[in-house]
Amino acid sequence: MDERRVADYFVVVGLSEEPDILDDTSLSDSAHFKSGYDQDPITDIGIVFPSLNEVVPQGYEVIERTPSGLSADLNHGSLRSIECYLCFRRGRDKPPLVDIGVMYEGKEFLMKDAGKVEESVGGRVANVNNSAALTFITYRRGSPTMPCNALVVTDICVVIASKGESPPHAFCCINKNLNKGIVGSDVFLCYKKSMNRSRLITYNPSVISRYPMGNLEHFPFPDSVPLFCLPMGATLEVWPEEATQPKPIFSTFVLTVSDAKHKVYGSAVTFYEKFADDELSDEQTTKLNYEKGKGFNLHASKSICVLSHWPFADTFRQWLYFLYNMVAKGEEQEISIERYIVQLLDEVPFPAPRTLLQLSSAERVIMTQPEDLPLPRSAAGFKDLLFNLGADNCLLILLLALTEQKILIHSLRPDTLTAVAEALSSLLFPFKWQCPYIPLCPLGLVEVLHAPLPFMIGVDSRFFDLYDPPPDVSCVDLDTNIITVSETQRHILNVRLLPKKPAKILKTTLERLYESLCQSKKIVDPPPDPELDLEIEFQRRRREQAQELEIQEAFLKFMALTLKGYRNFLLPITRAPTVGTTDPQALFQLTDFLKSRDKNYHKFFTLLMHTQMFIRFIEERSFVADGDQGLAFFDECTERLAQDDEDIRFLEPDMVHKSERTVFLLPPEPTKENSQIYTEFTLNPLLLKTTGKKRDHLSSLYQNSIPGSPMARRTKHEIKSAQKLAQKYVNQPALWARCLSGTCHTLYFMALPSLLSLNVGRERAVLQQAYELLVRATQQKLACDEVCYRLMMQLCGEYSKPLLAVKLLLLMKRNGLQPNALTYGLYNRCVLEAEWPAQSSSSLLLWNKLRYVVLGAARFRRAAKRRQAKRQSVTMDSTLNLLDPGDRVASRSSLDSHEAVPVTDGVFDKICTRVVSIVKGSASNGSEQTDSGVSSRDTEGDEGDFQEPIEDIHITFTPPESPAEYVRVLSRSESAGDALILDKLQQSNKKCSRLLQFEEEDDGENQDEENDKISITKISRMLITENDPLGAFDDPPTPPPITPPPETINLAQSNPLTDEPILFRSSVHRSATFEGSPPAQNKLHRSETVPAATVASSLASLGSSIKMSFGSLKSAANTMAKKLDEIKEAISTSTTSTPIKVHSTDRLAAGDVIEPEGESTDGSEGGDRQRKISAEFGSYRGSYANLRDFEDMPESLFPIPTESTSSNDSEMDIVIASCSTCHNCSSLLYDEEIMANWTSDDSNLNSICQVCRGSTVPFLSIRIKPKDADALETFSIPYLNPLVLRKELENLFAREGDLSLSEAKFVEEHPIIYWNLVWVFERINVQTHLPNLCLKSRSESKTSVNVDKRDEISASALAEDSGNMQPVEEGTDPLTQELAILAVKDEPQHLAASVKVYCMWDDPRLHGDKLPLYLLYQQRDTAFEQNNSTRFMQGVISSVHCTELMDPMKKLASERQKTQEQKERNISMPGNRSIYREILFLSCQALGRTHININAFDREYSVAFSRMPDGNLKMFGPQDCPINAKSLYCRQYFKPLMLP
Repeated sequence: MDERRVADYFVVVGLSEEPDILDDTSLSDSAHFKSGYDQDPITDIGIVFPSLNEVVPQGYEVIERTPSGLSADLNHGSLRSIECYLCFRRGRDKPPLVDIGVMYEGKEFLMKDAGKVEESVGGRVANVNNSAALTFITYRRGSPTMPCNALVVTDICVVIASKGESPPHAFCCINKNLNKGIVGSDVFLCYKKSMNRSRLITYNPSVISRYPMGNLEHFPFPDSVPLFCLPMGATLEVWPEEATQPKPIFSTFVLTVSDAKHKVYGSAVTFYEKFADDELSDEQTTKLNYEKGKGFNLHASKSICVLSHWPFADTFRQWLYFLYNMVAKGEEQEISIERYIVQLLDEVPFPAPRTLLQLSSAERVIMTQPEDLPLPRSAAGFKDLLFNLGADNCLLILLLALTEQKILIHSLRPDTLTAVAEALSSLLFPFKWQCPYIPLCPLGLVEVLHAPLPFMIGVDSRFFDLYDPPPDVSCVDLDTNIITVSETQRHILNVRLLPKKPAKILKTTLERLYESLCQSKKIVDPPPDPELDLEIEFQRRRREQAQELEIQEAFLKFMALTLKGYRNFLLPITRAPTVGTTDPQALFQLTDFLKSRDKNYHKFFTLLMHTQMFIRFIEERSFVADGDQGLAFFDECTERLAQDDEDIRFLEPDMVHKSERTVFLLPPEPTKENSQIYTEFTLNPLLLKTTGKKRDHLSSLYQNSIPGSPMARRTKHEIKSAQKLAQKYVNQPALWARCLSGTCHTLYFMALPSLLSLNVGRERAVLQQAYELLVRATQQKLACDEVCYRLMMQLCGEYSKPLLAVKLLLLMKRNGLQPNALTYGLYNRCVLEAEWPAQSSSSLLLWNKLRYVVLGAARFRRAAKRRQAKRQSVTMDSTLNLLDPGDRVASRSSLDSHEAVPVTDGVFDKICTRVVSIVKGSASNGSEQTDSGVSSRDTEGDEGDFQEPIEDIHITFTPPESPAEYVRVLSRSESAGDALILDKLQQSNKKCSRLLQFEEEDDGENQDEENDKISITKISRMLITENDPLGAFDDPPTPPPITPPPETINLAQSNPLTDEPILFRSSVHRSATFEGSPPAQNKLHRSETVPAATVASSLASLGSSIKMSFGSLKSAANTMAKKLDEIKEAISTSTTSTPIKVHSTDRLAAGDVIEPEGESTDGSEGGDRQRKISAEFGSYRGSYANLRDFEDMPESLFPIPTESTSSNDSEMDIVIASCSTCHNCSSLLYDEEIMANWTSDDSNLNSICQVCRGSTVPFLSIRIKPKDADALETFSIPYLNPLVLRKELENLFAREGDLSLSEAKFVEEHPIIYWNLVWVFERINVQTHLPNLCLKSRSESKTSVNVDKRDEISASALAEDSGNMQPVEEGTDPLTQELAILAVKDEPQHLAASVKVYCMWDDPRLHGDKLPLYLLYQQRDTAFEQNNSTRFMQGVISSVHCTELMDPMKKLASERQKTQEQKERNISMPGNRSIYREILFLSCQALGRTHININAFDREYSVAFSRMPDGNLKMFGPQDCPINAKSLYCRQYFKPLMLP
């Protein structure tokens, strides 16, 4: 249930038993009542002509002067008109005037209940116009039975507008000129209305009763509530007996509590109750001049109020009116008032999103959840602001607020007053008003108007009956739409100060919205129907809510345009804090910001930057609190603003809760014993008892005090932005894979607080390794959002690591990620509050600067050397023409002899016909030999079966052990240049392996001979590097090579035809002196549109490089690589503009994969730096055939696992398989397909089956085998999308805290989240404490119930686990290695790999009795009698060796068709396995997972599938199609899976 509370207190305020009188003596010395504040209302009005000897009647007052001292002649400025003055009389002998007007005779008609002054006091025509047209003064008089608090005319004045006069405060100007003549001044009549004040006494209000009587835990009852419920004081009044009861008045007010961090909204209804004559004291009788039985009676004011932390003013108004009517009707009530109060405060749930509370059969109230916006919550009424002030005055009041003037807002409508004041405070966003702010100021606080600082205060207009405002105050009258700027600022502040473009856009928008509001006000709603008006009420509220948002957005856009680009002038703290670090000048470049603005508006920005709210804004922006999401949202608004994009929406409608769910609540049960008739509003404490469990709902408002608040909490805007990015990325294969992988990395950082809590004393190492993991993720361009950086910065602050926080900020900027307000604030607080290391002295900084200078010089020198070598290779003598026609004679070389090196095809032709082999380290050129003599026929020959069993094939990757073997291998090359190199090798030193540095051996007898061959350049370089203490001249580190698996291919005995020397083969160790290696196994098709001259020159230079002397073999290799690059550029330049023609017999060109962006850091095979050759050639038939965009993509960014699924050194083995079955068609779904078909919805658990295209929920199959246990525990859980998993983990952390992931009970309480996290962390190759939680959870479940006994057993079990720790496998990420080192020392149960986790590609249990080929291959020894199956698998493997997949694809499809013919012929029948998976898994099983180039396999399979004849395509189903791009990328960005 939602723990938020609808209302907090119910209060009854009125006269206490001994009230304190409220008059000028009880207020501050600076707040005396003005003279005549208790004057009688105006009852009569007349016209007098003094120049005609007319005399003012007795009791009348003549208005002789205007407010500025001018003559109040109504014909002012006329030449021949007589003087005309206005006079009036005050009194209580008759009903007062309630309205005054001006009527043009003949053009207007008099209202029925109005009268006009036709004659002057002397009996003449009372024409007040100086022309021939007649103009009369009109009036309306109140009825004898009018309420005593009705609005009546209390004052009249005349203003001359042509002389610069304006109406005084609270006066309403009649917008009709009294002087219609050609000559004369513009004279206007003004009057003031106020509540009719009868004989009364004003007291300080007091609390009569309230519920609950005690204080709430997080919210004590404010003592100032009575003053705000009755802002004009509690009154005791004398009324005539014929006066009717006045209507109750609804008012709202706002209080600030908890050091102004939270607002409390009050909703009050003020009314009058009869006061007993016997309770009147003698003093009161004297002051009121009251006599019993003289036609008068007594009344006292009272107020009922509801306090809440939520602005439910409309709902509380209806509810309070309902309670008031229960008392005012004087009827018997079956349900007590107290029961209604208890129901609202204790039983009504918070609306989510709507709650309908039925009060009676005819009345109900509706509560709607407030807007879920990233803006500060308020009771703002933007519609009231715009409707009462208009567009022009809205701009003026905005200027007054932005320059921090003394603003006094007044109105006779207290609810409108509060709504407008709240709107004015809210439209300043992102600024916050820092000065006194009282939306509805009571008389008891009136002294604040004389404070020597800016303020924003709202008062009742009756205030001006008592006081005159100070001259330096700007008054805003909501009743008359008049803004009076203070005298001191009147000539300075003008709307033209505002920036022109933002102000113009704002004004245009407000004028349009103002017209819309006026039109809607004219529409009269039909009378409500209790049975049908519910949905109409919902629609009306949604419509009003949309209007509010539209007006608010207009002001937000103005502020965003005005402050656009301010973030560029923020100054982060990057050094140890000193005095003045937090000054505004040190946090923000004030001068530069002013220079970046338009010079025409420097005055406005100067005034703005000197305000307290701007300085506070800079401070909050630099040290923003975790719970403040508004500044981050404002930053996003400024970024989204384009120069010409003015129609962008910031507050989109979908940001407001739109659910139609409504909770209906019935009224309380009636009880006859509690039925009563109310004569006054009083509460019985005995009936204020709750019937249900009383709850404290305020904890959600004070989230900063919750110890377990999640660190990784995202703002609402960040969640929405992430959803938009996911929707954008889901249709882009590479970006979608990065999005999923980045989300998985984010999950790791979310688990980081739990990891740190378990490693006390190891925080520095864990944080450093987490930083390195973040660096690796950014290098791979993964979609790690800002939460990772913010969480790291927060942890750096918690564990006092400010230097690491600075590195994180630099990493963000280096990757183009600008920190938002939350991240920036956490960073500054971290570096400001953390303890900086003492050793960061100036000498260390100087040494670091020197090191950077030397490093920079070394890089320049290295680049210069490369450029010089390139120039030398270009100018070399080209003595060998590789394009000679004699070189194109086709011939084959023997595999058994290295002496015969015949002339062969040209290099370009060989590059064009080269094919990347699926099996790494081998190539296909028409024939293949193995150790056992198994060979495949040429592709043009007949198909046949292999005669030798596949299990006899011996495969090895072992390099030759002697130099002679290297020479023998190199002699197989068909290139003439390679033959010359071999001749040099045989004529010179036989120790060619040492000369080429294929292996690093320490041979003492050849050391001197080796040193003699080192050139002077090499010696000088060695001397420099040996004496380089800074390490500036060290070569870039190369990742350690991957240890080859047990299954290897013997290349020394079995090497196919190839067009490249073994020197540049990926299976041979590269020389350490090589700057770069030429491309291995890259094949090119020559384009028919490539310019012959360009290719000829490049190949000629290439030939000259090959024919160099072998003494400079390194230079020759570099030159060859560069020339191949030139060929690539020539081909790429041609192919980008001209289509390529490819013969039908050509293969799809493929290049060796390379590491994208820099060197590999994860130990994968793509770590060696290799050159890339463009192979963008022809496309093939079908949507799956063209994979040329993925030729250069590595198989995976992670190392291929080589361990088996059983380990003797682990306490527990966990095997997890992601292969699932579609519940629609029973097809098998594999991991990359599941990930590729996930949706961007973070609430959708489904993936899409690629066979039936139906939605299905994938599952993770988990098998747990403890050590020394034969039984296996097997179960399945839903396989969650990382986006879904993150959302669920965030919700869990919000409930249980960040450290819940460190408890062993997490495994049993949240198994789905736990096992998905284990799977995810294994897939991104990071090691955490989660696997060991499973072991710990199981050990705790088996312990004794005794707590002490259980603790001892757990301690011994953890100690035993520490002895079984094993180092992690070589090649894993740095974090895993570091944690493994730390695990050996103190707390191994949290870090050590005592539990082994294996991630499987396939689940054998899903295949049933019909095993796939790779499982049959595993059982070939036990089922050897199946000779046909064995030969069939041998044929498939041999075809893979030959890089020819069409034949096995046809055979598998044919066999499957035969099998299905025995049943029902249906290609998509349940249990159909993919031919693609059959061949791929069999190849990985037979040849070794690390020996298969899966990218090459995918390309060849795609080519074969696209070239499949139409007759054969009928045998293939959707599951047999080649892998698509999204699946391929999803496989690349995650750690490779293992086969069972």
